[in-house]
Amino acid sequence: MSVKKVKKSETELIEEAKQYCPPWKRKPFKLSGSRFKAVAICPSWIPEDEKPDVSTVAADKGTAFHEALETGDTSGLDEEQLYFAGLCKRYIEPLLIGAVYDYTEPKFESKEFLPSGKIDKVIISRTKTGYSAHVIDWKYGMWEVDDAEHNWQGFIYMSHVYLWEELRTKLGSSLEEITMHFVQPRIDSVSHHTFTSADLENILSKIKTIVEATQLPEETRPRIINMRNCQRCGDLYHCPKFKEKAISLAQFYSTEHPELPIVRPSALTEPEQYAMALEAKDVLEEWCKSVKHFATQYRLGGHEIPGYELTKREGVKSFDELNNERVMDLIKSKIELEDLDVLKIASIPYKKLLELLGDHGLTPNAIEIFVDELKDQNILKQNNPTFYLKRKK
Repeated sequence: MSVKKVKKSETELIEEAKQYCPPWKRKPFKLSGSRFKAVAICPSWIPEDEKPDVSTVAADKGTAFHEALETGDTSGLDEEQLYFAGLCKRYIEPLLIGAVYDYTEPKFESKEFLPSGKIDKVIISRTKTGYSAHVIDWKYGMWEVDDAEHNWQGFIYMSHVYLWEELRTKLGSSLEEITMHFVQPRIDSVSHHTFTSADLENILSKIKTIVEATQLPEETRPRIINMRNCQRCGDLYHCPKFKEKAISLAQFYSTEHPELPIVRPSALTEPEQYAMALEAKDVLEEWCKSVKHFATQYRLGGHEIPGYELTKREGVKSFDELNNERVMDLIKSKIELEDLDVLKIASIPYKKLLELLGDHGLTPNAIEIFVDELKDQNILKQNNPTFYLKRKK
């Protein structure tokens, strides 16, 4: 016999929801060359929650490619990787002519305001009046990076080489110039640019200023709106600057402002306007989701929100795919069906399955017994419930 569920009070729901909705905390993160562009745009930027360290075919290929160029052992590479590794080796051959030092994968610890890093290749050569360096970064991915002239990761790498005390001791002087190379063989792209010592001193000053800005108290730290950068920011949902922009946009949308065509999609006429609007859409969609999430967090903290109440949605029940055959066996024990029909039924969503069993003659009591058997055999999974705010009627 089914038991009638008693609706919980909102106070009880709040206590239950706290188990599934932990409060957000700003996580510390280490600056790196690959992330420096983001904080150069906005010193308040932080990465999104770290994804699990899951290996992928593309990532594994990139790792094997770099290791082969580092060690010279290409035995583990496939035909495509061998071809691209060969292109990279041929690229640096002219740079190695007359080189006085050749470093592969030198590692640099964080130093004062410079984040730590590892560089694929550093080649030191003589000039007429001193020494120069070539700093090479292999990129196995398909995404084209910023030009070397404007690349913050390259700025970090060159700064490490420029300040490298061990190298300065060997050379007896500082480097006169450094050429930064980004080599992307898979997309047939090479970008390089030469920087003088004066350029490098200027870059060092900029890096120091940016790092100092990231260390300011949160309430005084600069916040700069940049749609692409904001979209990858883990602090977007707490950013008062973005909140101000989003709310302003919503207010504009609710009134007539023909002088702002991006606010009225029907008024867009130029390709650049559409591109801007699409970027804004992606970020604003994320912000809207965050409003719901943090409004719920605010309610769980004991604060009333006029016109809204906390609501619970039960977690979806689903079958463990590894136990599909056991589901089929249980169905066969309840009703007579052909194997093909059983296979079709066992692969449909849980709720739909119960409806179909009823359509095939099982009584509500028999279906309830069937569900109990699924639970007893750990075939049925109960996903976590979700909690959200809905407008009061």
